Parts: sequence; structure tokens; C-alpha cells
Amino acid sequence: MAEAIPGHLAGVAAALYDTAPDRLDPQKQAGPAAAAAAQASLDALKEMRAGIYARSPVAVGDSYRDLARLLGRPPEAPATAELVRGLLPLDAAASAARIRELLPDTAAEGTEAAALAALETLRSGGLARRHTSSLDDGRTVTLDWSPETGRAALTVESDGSGKTPAFRTTLPGEVALQVDPETGAARYETRATDQPAEVKDADALAEEGRRLRKSILGDWLMTGGHVLSIAAGEPGAGEVAADPKAVAEEVSALRAEQQRLRDRVAYVWRNTETGAVQRQERFRRLSDPWEYDGEQPMVGDLDERLAELDARIAELSGAADGPPPAAMRFDPSGVNEVKADPRARPVTLVFAPDALCPIPFDEAWFDGRRLAGRTTLTAACQMNEALPGPIRSQLAGGGWDSPYWLLAEVTSGEADRYLELRVASFGMLVTYDPDAMKVSRVHDVAEHLSGTAERYGERRQRYTALDSALP
Repeated sequence: MAEAIPGHLAGVAAALYDTAPDRLDPQKQAGPAAAAAAQASLDALKEMRAGIYARSPVAVGDSYRDLARLLGRPPEAPATAELVRGLLPLDAAASAARIRELLPDTAAEGTEAAALAALETLRSGGLARRHTSSLDDGRTVTLDWSPETGRAALTVESDGSGKTPAFRTTLPGEVALQVDPETGAARYETRATDQPAEVKDADALAEEGRRLRKSILGDWLMTGGHVLSIAAGEPGAGEVAADPKAVAEEVSALRAEQQRLRDRVAYVWRNTETGAVQRQERFRRLSDPWEYDGEQPMVGDLDERLAELDARIAELSGAADGPPPAAMRFDPSGVNEVKADPRARPVTLVFAPDALCPIPFDEAWFDGRRLAGRTTLTAACQMNEALPGPIRSQLAGGGWDSPYWLLAEVTSGEADRYLELRVASFGMLVTYDPDAMKVSRVHDVAEHLSGTAERYGERRQRYTALDSALP
């Protein structure tokens, strides 16, 4: 039997499993392969014993009541529950801004920090968000649970390494914060959504893996609350080109296949009395009346097969054209390099290190692997918060040129279902008189922030902030 699932996730798994017989009914699938994948998923869920888990909600302890009390709201009131539900999906900066709005003017010092701590405990409570049960034959069952995004999913997969063909099925669900109107006690309940189950058989997964383009459009969240918003400036923008290494490996394999087809020859003998022909894969001498007629391609439609492979190689080579992914350290002229790529398309880019003070970019381009943007900072709140207020104000309104650049590189492999961005932003150093609080010069491009970003809501953040004295 598979390893035990954490107790709080057991009820989540059971709630989604309850809908599996209907949503994964083999007779409702589009074709025999999908029907087989659905049946294999049901078998895996039974083997994992998902059907016997207790259907209990996930308790949240006192964090909800604490948060309501700090905000000066009665925890049992429906309006309080609705207010807190609105806080759950916000990033760190937006959460802090919203809580400041909600707190009364008479709130004691430290109330904001306590409310933010209670909200974070309510979001996580130190509970696991994902559990994977590994079965035999290359099969896994994965449960994802995310209270802040309100989503849950039960995914069954086979990698095709054993007797079970490759497949992936997903049962989506939703997570809702429920509050008892009598006591104010809170809990998270999971239920299935109206969204149908996703069933992908081996052919569908292979097609998914063959796709050379993905999209980076959307909102990307970095730990610490920084948000990148990327929108299409024109059709086709945002599509991610094939990974150059993966393309090179596939082209090499296709060329090897071409050579294998060319090397496969048939040794042809003709019977001089009957006209019969015999084709040999290995040369073996025949006696009269057989006469050796020479070598011919073993593959009858060799030219057509070679032409198909040539077309595929040309398609792949075209997708991989252009320079390799840029290094993380970027200078202002790097925007021009990305822009000059034939595949580059303009996009709308907004960087939000502070939810209340976003940085819209005057210009941003995406070439399929790299996103580069540039702008001039025009507001004091956009400047490095480590600088004194008067200096930030001078940089924003005193005629000083405070440029800002950003570079994001797609780093996930083609086989990964989730894209990831490696992000670096760059500004310039500032020299000022600390006594007179007067800027003397802005100079030397330097890295400001670096880290990774994943699409908003996936909550798989890894991020490191670099401190520097940048405008």
C-alpha cells in the first residue's frame, strides 16, 4: 500500500475521490485510449485507498478568530468571513496595504504586524500543501491543496516506464473558508467543481511534450510580494520558443534516424528462369538460376521518409534560431539585442515591488526565451526604499535620470508543465551628501534584484533579494 497521506489532506483527497467514478467514467471518455487512462486512474485511486479517508474539513485553529479580533470585526459575522476570504489570495505587499485600510485609527502599535502574522497562519498553519503517493509500475497520485488560491486537485499519472501506458488525469476542486455563524469557528472545506476532469492518454501527453511554444503572459509572483504582469502587445507575443538544448538533441536524433534509413539496404537476387525477386537483409549467395541484382534501399518509400524528416529538422532548426539565452547580468543595450531578434514582440510589462507603487515599463520585448524592458523611474516610491526620503524625491522630480531595466529568462524544460522565470532588475547607483541631503550624481549600472518567479497562484516561490543603494 502507498505511503500514508497527511491527516489534514485525507479529507481533501476523499472529497475529490467521491466524484471520481462519475468524472472518470471510461464510457464518457473520447476514445479507447482515454477510456483506458480513466480506468487506470480509478484503479490507482482504489489502490491508494483514497475512498476510505475520513471526510472531515481542515480546522484552522484560532488564527481566524485572532485576525477578526485584531481587525475589530465579530468573527461569527458573514461580512467578516467575506472580508477575510478577500485577504487570502493577496500577496504580502497587498495584504499589508489592505490591513492598514481596515484597521481603525485607534489601533494599538503592533496591531498591523499581529494581523499580518495571523493572516499568514490562517493561510498556511504549517500544513503541507502537496502529497504524492508513489505506486508501482511508474504510477503516482498527487494531491495539491491551496487555501489562498481556493484550488485543489487530485492528479493520477503514469510515466509509462512499466506495463501501464503513460497517462495523466486531474480531478479539480475548490477550497473555501467556512465560518460557523454561531461560534465563529473556521475551517477549510474542499469540494469538487463543475469543471470536468482532464484525461490525457499517452498520445495526448506526447503531443503536449512536442509543443514547441508556451506562453509567459499573465501575472508572476515572487516571494516577498513582487509581481510581474505581462500582457500581449500584439498577436503571437508571449510564446515561448523551444529550449535550444532540447532542440539540438531532437535534431541529432532525427539525423541519426535518416542515416539508419539510408544504411538499411536490401541485397536483391533475381531468378533468371521465373523472374521472381528475393530481397535479403543479410547477404547470402544463391545458386543458379538466381542472379545477384545489386543493392536497393530496404525502405520502399525512402525518399518520402527522408523528406518528412528533413521538414521536421527544418522546423526545429527555425524554432531554435537566434542567440542562446542571455546571461543574468544585463546592461542597458541588452534591450536592443532582444528587440532586434526577428521573433521579438512588444509586450506590456508592469513590475510591482510594492503593490501601491507599480513600475510600468515604457518599452518591453519578448523574443521567445528572454523578456527585456526599460523605463525611467518618475515617482519617489519607485526608488530604493533604503534611500532617505529627500533623496528619493530628488531622484524622482529633480531632473535626475533614474533608468531601470529588467531581464527575465524562461528556464523551465519543455517537459515541465510549469514555466519558471529567472528575473533580474537593474538600476544605477547614486552618490549624495548625507548632511545636505543633496544628490551629486547617478552612476554605474548595478544589479538590483534577482530571483525566480512562477505564475501567480502556483505558490512555488523561490526568491532572493539583493540589498543595494540603487535609485
